[in-house]
Amino acid sequence: MISVSVFQRTRKAGVKTKTWSLRYQCPISGKRIIEATKVTRKSVAKELARKKQRELELIASGIQNPADRLHRATWAEARKAFLDSVRVRNSEGTFENYQRSLEHFERIVQPRSARSITAVDVERFVAGLHETCKPVTINKHLRQLGRFLRWGKDMGFVDHIPKLTKLKQDRKLPVKIPPDAQAKLLAATHDPDCEVRFRSRGWWRVWIKTLFYTGCRRGELLNLIWDDISWDEKHLLVQAEHEKTHRDRVIPLCDGILEALKTWWTASESPDGSMHVFPVVQESCRQVYDDWIRIREYAGVGDVTFKNARSTAGSELAAEHPLPVVQGWLGHSNPNTTSQYYVNSQDSVRAAAARRKVIGDTNGDTSQLAEDG
Repeated sequence: MISVSVFQRTRKAGVKTKTWSLRYQCPISGKRIIEATKVTRKSVAKELARKKQRELELIASGIQNPADRLHRATWAEARKAFLDSVRVRNSEGTFENYQRSLEHFERIVQPRSARSITAVDVERFVAGLHETCKPVTINKHLRQLGRFLRWGKDMGFVDHIPKLTKLKQDRKLPVKIPPDAQAKLLAATHDPDCEVRFRSRGWWRVWIKTLFYTGCRRGELLNLIWDDISWDEKHLLVQAEHEKTHRDRVIPLCDGILEALKTWWTASESPDGSMHVFPVVQESCRQVYDDWIRIREYAGVGDVTFKNARSTAGSELAAEHPLPVVQGWLGHSNPNTTSQYYVNSQDSVRAAAARRKVIGDTNGDTSQLAEDG
């Protein structure tokens, strides 16, 4: 009988983690597997365990010989089992990303089974993507293919993982939106000639202020509820279940942001009766981008994205504070991520260049140069 248990891992110091993990035995390979989740409530973890048990029972149904199953499994069977597993553990957006990558692989390579995938197939996949995708997108598809192959090896669908060599890509400087462009975006929400259809102008005004101040990810703000804001302690809480690194993060709020949020709270629109600070209809979430495109085109600031606001916040913080402060504010587990992708230090570099001295610099006195001539 297949059994899936839940437990909290114990760290070296003897302290248990806040999140729960699943423990079970693969019905095909016989390996003991520990699978991390991002949930902190035991009841939710138990529900995930029940779903995982049903998933494993489906995989194990009809199996007489695990080794025979390993050789007979088709690509479609392995793909479906993997996507079912992703759907249980991750958000719908993550599921769609993996589904899209595997659909591209299936279209280009047309594999018969997961275990038949070779390095030649990977090269064909990359070559096929080159026609329509940039290197950064190709690398993303390769990462997701690699995740599928590693899962397949653990579950017994794959016995060898071919080497996945990522493409070299040009790394551009993180975008820093100048203050005048930020002001233009905000001013556009006040102008009645700037048409917004999905959310109100008030929604967008508070969104722009909060986005540029906090540097939060889009999903973090869309999942923010009023209980996450502490008016007395002047901070907002990004809950672990909505945070990319699965850790709670506290962001201090200045008086200006608090005042804007309080004003919005008294007149907040909540079409679905939720307590979200920035309520949206989930099925129409994509329309948020339609409004955003209209706002930035009216403001004349170019292709400003939500991620650009995040890198702007990181760059502004880095100009006055050490990197660990910026890393903690943005919620990165690795400081290299902060410095490489979210900090544009060109303004500081220019300021440093202005203070540099040249050997023999006369500070504007040309008499010595005239004598030398």
